[in-house]
Amino acid sequence: KEEVRVKALRILGGMGARSGRVLQYIVDHIDKVEKGKKEPSLTVQIHACKALAEIGNIVLSRQGGETDEAGNAEEETVETFLLHVLKEERDGIFGVGRTRWATKPSKLRAEVLVTLSYVGTERTVEAVKSLITAKSSLFNLDIFAKPEENPVDLQPVAQKCLRRIEARLSGGSVTGSNATEKGSGDAVGDPSEADREEAATDS
Repeated sequence: KEEVRVKALRILGGMGARSGRVLQYIVDHIDKVEKGKKEPSLTVQIHACKALAEIGNIVLSRQGGETDEAGNAEEETVETFLLHVLKEERDGIFGVGRTRWATKPSKLRAEVLVTLSYVGTERTVEAVKSLITAKSSLFNLDIFAKPEENPVDLQPVAQKCLRRIEARLSGGSVTGSNATEKGSGDAVGDPSEADREEAATDS
């Protein structure tokens, strides 16, 4: 049930759970759906993002990330996983043409941006700036997806994400009880709801 999953994600995030099995459980509630199973509800996906924000930017997989110039697989971190979710897109009408559309609903992508504002590094800054400059499909709705009610304007959320990361990086690390040495960037302890709302709303 949705309520059970949400409660479990809250507990795991608050504990700063770091085991591989637990982390896989969390990320699977955002971007992996087993064959024959329905995608988790938006509420569950958003709480999974919040759990990752509390856990921090730690290593998820030793060889699950992108490949470098030499063709070697990089470590997949919470940050690189979230960037994949944010940028995930598919070809336009029937896979024809240059148009590409984001595959995730704007509300989830907004939550991903808020989470990245807590765990992101220079990698996120570069990626989000590139998406904004290129007028990426990050800001398009998937015409084949179920129409959203009150879709989120991602431009101001993305801009605020950038400002928060840049301020955090220039002012020192943001750490908390759940910080870990395994992270490739900053980790957070317990971001409050007020902080999350401030990061997600335009100034």
